[in-house]
Amino acid sequence: MHPRLALVASLAVALQTAVASADPPSRSTVSVGGVRLAGEASSSSTGVRREPGYSLTNRTGSPRVVELVALTGLGDGAPRPLRIEGERRIVLAPGETRSLLIRFAGQPVNRGGGLSHYVFSLTIAVGGRRASAIASNSYVCRIPMRHLTVP
Repeated sequence: MHPRLALVASLAVALQTAVASADPPSRSTVSVGGVRLAGEASSSSTGVRREPGYSLTNRTGSPRVVELVALTGLGDGAPRPLRIEGERRIVLAPGETRSLLIRFAGQPVNRGGGLSHYVFSLTIAVGGRRASAIASNSYVCRIPMRHLTVP
């Protein structure tokens, strides 16, 4: 490998490591009252999805009622509450998994000064107990390594 190409590759790895360690997670998973809430990390090089994606799984042998309590935008600066639109009460059958796109009013909060990167926190309640998980949507710019030239 050419020494300059090796330098570019090592700098790219160092930059990715620094960015990954500085940013909070792009998704998380929690369990409350026998229900698992998992956030999705969605990224695309053609556009960014507005609604955060989550999945709910009832891990018990009886039905569970899940309340969607709050959605918060976690961009730069202070967290911004977002108003959830649509159904806020979900009944999950035993063992059921349901995927959700959470619709909301208002504008998402961008994280960082560049490409669109939206991070959300959804709080649910099951049997009066609350838990929150993170989901994110981002636009990514892909530049294949084969297009980089070293003089």
